Amino acid sequence: MMIINLPIKSDVPVVAPGDSCCNCDSTASVTSQLTDLRRMPLWGLAGAEIKVKLPFPYCELCAATANRRRPTALGVIAVSLLLALVLGMCWLFAGPQLSEELTEYIVAPFLLIFCFAAVIGFYALKKPSGEQTSYYQPIKLKNTGHKWPADITGLELAFTNARYADKFSMVNLATIAAKKIKVSKA
Repeated sequence: MMIINLPIKSDVPVVAPGDSCCNCDSTASVTSQLTDLRRMPLWGLAGAEIKVKLPFPYCELCAATANRRRPTALGVIAVSLLLALVLGMCWLFAGPQLSEELTEYIVAPFLLIFCFAAVIGFYALKKPSGEQTSYYQPIKLKNTGHKWPADITGLELAFTNARYADKFSMVNLATIAAKKIKVSKA
């Protein structure tokens, strides 16, 4: 079994099993890649973004998922509003001339609902291929333990691949017992 040391500020070593892909569990041509894990407290409305880069094993087919982060609620809302704004401007400049009330009470809400549904539909169509457990990053940073000012002393990681989560837990029993890391299934 190949072991990858995960560099976090902790007195207990954290390692990742490196013999199989953390997304699809394949053992063919597995290489270690830095995975950019991020967490925004309070849906990004307050606090600072927490960013941790850790090496995890990926096969050739899953390598693209290493840094493909999940869309956030604020991101979906921002893209929806921007798309609605662009379509609204196109409507104003090139669409039929309607009364101000009709545009305000019918066209604008329709554009907002349509754009929000289109963005949600776009992200819903992103499905994992083959044996992949996730189209996005297979590891999610759910929580972090801190020591002031910004030292990360613990991690809570959620894995979409249950088999890899079990392997990760087995090689980190001492770290889990010391409550420096928590492993869950996403």
